[in-house]
This record gives sequence, C-alpha cells and structure tokens, in this order.
Amino acid sequence: MAAGGPTTKMQTYRLNGAETSAIITVRTSGGPILRYLGGKLSDDDLPIDEPKLLRPAGPDDAIHNDMFPVHGWGFEGEPALIAYTDQSHFVTLSHRDTEFSNHAELALSYDVYPLQAILRLSFHFDKDTDVFYADAEIENGGTNPLHIEQLAALSIPLPDWVRFADAGYGVWSGEGRSKFVDLSAGAFEQCGRIGRPGFNGGPFLLLTESDMSGDFHREELGREICTTLAFSGNYALRVERQESGLKRLSVSEWLAPGERILKPGETYKTPPALLALSDAGRRGISRRLHAAARASTPSAEQTRPVQFNTWEAAYFSVNEKTAMRLAERASELGCERFVLDDGWFAGRDNDQSSLGDWRVCKKKFPQGLKPLTDQVKALGMDFGLWLEPEMVNPDSDLFRRHPEWALQVDGANKPTGRNQLVLDYTRTDVRNYITESLFSLLEAEPIDYLKWDYNRALYPASSGGRNVAGEQIRGLYSVLATLRDAFPHVSIESCASGGGRLDFGILSFTDRFWTSDATDPFERVRIQRRASVFFPLNMLGAHVGPNENPWTGRRTNIAFRCMTALFGSFGVEADPDTLTVPERNVLKRAISFYKAERRTICEGELLRLPAPAHGVDAQMIISADKKRALLRLLRTDTPDTMTNVRIQPIHLPEGERWRVTCSDFERDAFSVIAETASSYVLTKQGLSCTLTQPGTGLIFVLEAE
Repeated sequence: MAAGGPTTKMQTYRLNGAETSAIITVRTSGGPILRYLGGKLSDDDLPIDEPKLLRPAGPDDAIHNDMFPVHGWGFEGEPALIAYTDQSHFVTLSHRDTEFSNHAELALSYDVYPLQAILRLSFHFDKDTDVFYADAEIENGGTNPLHIEQLAALSIPLPDWVRFADAGYGVWSGEGRSKFVDLSAGAFEQCGRIGRPGFNGGPFLLLTESDMSGDFHREELGREICTTLAFSGNYALRVERQESGLKRLSVSEWLAPGERILKPGETYKTPPALLALSDAGRRGISRRLHAAARASTPSAEQTRPVQFNTWEAAYFSVNEKTAMRLAERASELGCERFVLDDGWFAGRDNDQSSLGDWRVCKKKFPQGLKPLTDQVKALGMDFGLWLEPEMVNPDSDLFRRHPEWALQVDGANKPTGRNQLVLDYTRTDVRNYITESLFSLLEAEPIDYLKWDYNRALYPASSGGRNVAGEQIRGLYSVLATLRDAFPHVSIESCASGGGRLDFGILSFTDRFWTSDATDPFERVRIQRRASVFFPLNMLGAHVGPNENPWTGRRTNIAFRCMTALFGSFGVEADPDTLTVPERNVLKRAISFYKAERRTICEGELLRLPAPAHGVDAQMIISADKKRALLRLLRTDTPDTMTNVRIQPIHLPEGERWRVTCSDFERDAFSVIAETASSYVLTKQGLSCTLTQPGTGLIFVLEAE
C-alpha cells in the first residue's frame, strides 16, 4: 500500500490485458468509478464520457458506474457492502490511498458512526489470460464489533448490450443444463448456500447480448461476459436491472447471518472474482478461462494418463483378488493409471460406516495394499486411491472417539447425508488428524493420485455456536496446501458426488475434475459440453462406463461410449471381463487413439460447433500449431430428415492442404476421406457422412501436409 495522505483530486488509471482494458477514476469522496471496460485501448485513447443524466426524482450526482456502491446516498441497487454495528446509521466512503501499476490497490474509509473501517479493493488483468481479477477486504478499525452481511468482490455496471443470462442448472448426474433468461426486468441470481458449488451451474454466470439457445448458433459470434467466484463454498452472482433501467453485476461470497462479525482489528477478505469479456462470442470466453484454468492448477501433468477406476467395475466388493484382476485387465487395454475407489478401508462394505478410519481393510487386503501397488507398478501403471477426507460416518471409530469433531449445532440432532457427517475443518485438531492420516498413507504406499471425494452438502455449517461455512472451505484449502507442498508429485482429482465442486478455488490445489457421476454417454455429451465452456478438456474426467448404465439403465454401443469419453481426460470404469472380444478391441483402439492424439486433445483449442443437423453434436479440437484437427460427430437423437449430415470445420489456417481420415472404432483402420483437401474446400463445402442411428458417431482426423 502506497504511503501518503488523502487524495485531493480525481485520478484516472488504466489497466491493460492482452486484448482488454479497464479505465478507473478514483475520487476523493465515494468509491472508484469504472469509466471503461472492454476491448484494448491504445495509450493515447480515452473513453468518451457520457453526459450526466438527471432522472426525475433521482439523485443529482449520478452514481450508476460506481465500482463500490453503498446504501444511503441515492444508490437504488444491491450495495457492495452491507455492514453495521449496534449504533450505526449512515455510511460515507472516502478515498485514502492508491497504488497503481497494472495492479490497482485502493484503500477507502468506510465511516459508520461511531466506527471507521478500512476497505481495500484490488483489481488487475492477468496479461497472459486476459482475465480481470477483483477482490475486496475490510478491516474493523473501530472499537465495536462489525457485522458483515455482504462484501462484493466485484460490483460493476454492465454495458447496454447485456440482455440475457445463460443460466446453468441441473441435478446430480444431470448437470450441464442451461436456459436463457431475459434481463429486461427484475434481478437474476445464481446462488449457492450449501457449502459447495453444487450441480445447479455453480459459481458461474454468462451474460450475452442475444438468446443463443438454438442448436445452430455459432459460438464465435456476439459479445459475452462470464464471471465466476474462485471459491468452493457459498456464493452469490447477481444481475440487477435497477429502476433507472441500468444493469449491474455483483459477485460475492454468500454469508449466513452472523457468519462474519469482525472484532476490532480483524479483517475479512473475499475470494477473488474473475471476469472474462469477449467480442468473439463464447469461443473468446472459453479461450480466456481455459488459459486461466491452466495457469491456476499446480500440476505440470497437463497431458493426462488413461485411467482405470474400480468403482463401476466392482463398487464396494473390491478386494485384493478383484483389484489385481482388474489391474491386469486394465494394463492389457493400455491403461496407464489404476485407481482403487471406495471400499478399500477397514469396515467399508457399504456407504453406512467407517469414513474417517483410514486404515486398510485386512479382511479384503490381508497384506495391506503393497501386493496390489507392486503389481500395478510392475504393469507400468501409476497407482491412485479414493478418499473422502472431509467426512465421517457416525458408525466409525473416529466418531466414537471424537463426536465433537463433526459440524453440529450444540444440543441438536446431527443431520446426516449419505449416512455421514462433515468433519469440522475450522478446528486445528481435525485438520492435523486428517493431514497426519494422509501423510501416513502417502508415505507408506507409492500413491501417485488421489480421488478426493465430497459426497454431501455442508450442513449444519455450525461450530461453537457460529456459522462457519466460509471458514470450513478455507480450512480445506489449508489442508490441501499442506498436502501439495509435501507431495508435489501426487495429482488430486476434485470429486463431489461427481460434478458438485467444479470451481476455480479448488483448482488452485487440484488437477482434474470428476465432471459427473453420470457415465451414460447421452448425458455426458451435454455435461461435458457445458463444463468445457469454463475448463479445458484435460481437466474434465470422462470415462467409458458399463453397459447397461447403472444410473439410467440405458444400453449403448461401446464405440459411442468411447467417442464421448475421448473429448476429455479419458478413462475406463467398466469391468473388462464383462465385455465381448469385439468390444474390448474397440476399447483398445480408442485408448490407442487417445494416446496418439493426447497432446492435441489436452492442449489444443476446443471449438463447440453449431449442430449440423437435428440431434447431432459437433465438436472440433485444433492443435496449438494449427497442423492437426480432430472433428467428432455424435448422433444423440433420431434425425428429422433423410439426408446426410454435412459438417464444415472452422478456423483452419488459410492455404493449408489436409489429409482427412475417419473412423467409428469398429474397424482397425481409419478410412481415407480425402488425400489433399484444401482449407477452403473443407470450410466451404464441408464433410458429408451418413449418421442416422442414435448412439453412433464418427471421428475425423485432419492432418496438414
């Protein structure tokens, strides 16, 4: 923080990203003003100021573009800060200090009689990703407790062209749904109050100038904004049309009553808000967020190994004999990592007991895990292990020793979910126990990977008579940070009953998401497509499950299941011994193809193409050097015409010529479609194919000469 006294005049500052600029004016009185946020401006450019608009019965001082609006001075919308003491009445905001380079730090006085608090607002562009970051911090500088009900990490006016919200929603194993909401009246909010992002879209909000709900919309067209809170707990993302007709965006951690009461000298800092802008439609949003995601994760393992997971192959019946057989079969298929899922620890025969007792079950594994890990390593595979370290079963040795370690309301019943309670990560002794348990496992066995699960919502988020939802998540982050520091080679997957915890906060400590518990490929096409807006494919776990699907009961072709899983972090959950020889051959071919094309899949740019026909999903990946492309067509519904499907690749470099091959993995070799087709012909004429039966698909490979 720069030293010095109060500013006596308005100062204007410029923040630049790679293709985006923000211009902020700091006033002596009141919050900072956002004068511009949009495409990159040259150093000589300044935005044209809008004329002052005096509304009948409105304030004489227009405050619609304030970056930290407060209640009580004519602002009609959601305040950035809602805070009070027992004696507070009115609020003023005055500027104290500023520090600007490409990172703005503002210190503001928040005067609440008879108290003074210090606000620190931080804004910057990440130049490599072109994503705008913001957060806020408040310090109680007075003598009375300060109650914080809301503190926005980001609160800004929205441009006139924002007319719709693309609102995500869903349920367990039914994630990835969305609907466009007209913002011409009222307010719209994406809010989570259950201590995890959940299945209902999570802490993400997409704002657009047009309704893009049609299947044939081109994603590289139009203007869009995406914002998210980088946090794994409660959140509130709100767009509000005020009485004047102006729209504002507010991004904050949702705080329960009494959750944040600051004693004199205490501070509260928000999780960071991220904001991406695009003049090139959703493609531009994804490019920015994917770059930010890759920069956030701690792992250098960007090209993912092919995983085999035991869950849908064996469930709780896993034991040494079964696991060693599955490891042998996984190796024969070409898998590179073997993950032992739930059921391996003492007393764990179902989901009703033993969470918290992280000791190997001697009944199932008489010699411990060493014979299995030795075999997995001898087969040339990494070894991974499932854990749920934030939970405890009432029927467990840990809970019988320490019932006080579960989150609870004193004197009330302890409500379970999936037969389990949540451990209180705000307690040092709980965090120490979990850390020591994990260290013991990781030091005893050659574990390369942890599947970190979280199978219920956070309730009651109470400890010692206080609401502690936010502190619980920060306690989790502390444990994960300690683990990563001690075992940097261990990759971690974020799983929460599938896709219940996909966010940029947990990504700072993990490497991969289990995108959904739904392995049904028809469901996964939608789920993966939506998740890929925010995260790159190499972070989205996608596995080939059994037939029939354990959740939907649907029976599907093995080739279709493989093609669906290929555009992701590829893995297998089906027991290979339940597959026919031809099915195993299809799976082997798909695994070999993934390995050969892994760098393109994991590091290339995903293009979600408009549907070339009713009931066809079309996606394309183009390599970083623009010399290779993969084009996938999946038939998800019956056709409404009896014509071939024609798909036109996009964004191929001009002047190139391409060899085009195609496969459905049913045969050993790819068929040659064209030996030397030009970019012009491919993008204008396209590729035509017959694709009539739901549950079938094709993969095209385009290789530049």
